[in-house]
Amino acid sequence: MITLSVQTSGGITPFPTRVLIENLNPKISDNSAFSRKNSFTENINLPPGQYAIIVNGSNPPDGSTTIKVSGDFTIAPSTKTFTRNTQLYTTIFVFTI
Repeated sequence: MITLSVQTSGGITPFPTRVLIENLNPKISDNSAFSRKNSFTENINLPPGQYAIIVNGSNPPDGSTTIKVSGDFTIAPSTKTFTRNTQLYTTIFVFTI
């Protein structure tokens, strides 16, 4: 199981945060996506494989967002936590479970 946490500070985001979970095996098209209007922590059950989680969103004026991924990785992402303080952001985690 993977846990994705997206925590926004400084107000409410102007647009929903979007998450794409992509299975990187070209023979399996088992991708999913969801969006959230507020900060969230989501537990995600994934079968073994290599994945990319792409998180994009926006920050409130003078706000920031911290994005964290944790779980039982075979190969962990090179960075597990990002803090973004730009108006718009995209963060990508690549890992194997």
